[in-house]
Amino acid sequence: NYTGELVIDLQFQQYLYEGSDFSEGLAVIRLNNKSGYINRKGEIVFEPTLYKGHPFKNGYAVIEKEYSERTIINKEGEILFDPVEQYKKQRQVKPTNKESLYLNDRVSDGVITFAITYYSTYPSTKKMGYFDMEGNMFFPFDYLVSNFNNELAKTYSNNRTKVGFIDKNGKIAIPLQFTTVSDFHNGKAIAQDSNTKKYGVIDAKGNYIIEPKYSYISKYFYKSDIV
Repeated sequence: NYTGELVIDLQFQQYLYEGSDFSEGLAVIRLNNKSGYINRKGEIVFEPTLYKGHPFKNGYAVIEKEYSERTIINKEGEILFDPVEQYKKQRQVKPTNKESLYLNDRVSDGVITFAITYYSTYPSTKKMGYFDMEGNMFFPFDYLVSNFNNELAKTYSNNRTKVGFIDKNGKIAIPLQFTTVSDFHNGKAIAQDSNTKKYGVIDAKGNYIIEPKYSYISKYFYKSDIV
């Protein structure tokens, strides 16, 4: 704790992954090469039976029962749905070639993004979409590269030189006019102007509320909204 007192014994395997930090009162731990979750008292909440656990966000976490077999649980440990089965069930066009679904590792804004890779073309092509927490699918987007935060997600130009934001309908909400941007938090995002290469802060409409005149702005800005 803050006074240097050991409050949870050194009993778990070393785990070089961000999930080992506490998130929403729970942390990922490893025992016998399997992952589970503990609470802030050090009590095991979900037994370590997983290949990997990911941090909780908005009351949900992505788990991997086996390598790359991802699904979503709530804080009661209940599995919400099988992403692969939901994709197959809701796919409007019957797949004719090999397709692979990759689920993001974090829930945000009550949805989780996923990517579908098509191996029928060379090089392979990709489309993206998202599930809500009831397993309803919204698909496809031409390209989606991040979680949703404040109802917006980052999206890139084809040559990946410009970035902007799309909404949950897959429509461009903020034009692709920045070199780099952070995710939105508290209605704000850090953005690098594509012309000056300087950093500022934008609102959810893409307007600068702090002009792009700095060489760098730390992401710790979000902790207290003080730059």
